[in-house]
Amino acid sequence: WWDRLPFPCASRSKTDTAFGQTGLQVMREILAIPHHAVRESALHGPGHWHAYYPRKSRQIVQAFRHSKQALRDDLCSYAKNAADGHVQ
Repeated sequence: WWDRLPFPCASRSKTDTAFGQTGLQVMREILAIPHHAVRESALHGPGHWHAYYPRKSRQIVQAFRHSKQALRDDLCSYAKNAADGHVQ
């Protein structure tokens, strides 16, 4: 999803768009769903959007990592990478 959909905020413009803010909010809300595959997908989004919203993307991932939810080790590692924009 995050790789294929041509988001307007993924242009070379770093302006804050309503669509971009909504996308970040969606990622934040998806991370609350208690399913590992869903959460991995939700972490993938901020990892890509880090180039355009570095502070907000990092905040989303860090809030998730510091939540009291039980995280598998691989998901925790993926979250660390996503916080720095390192996803594939």
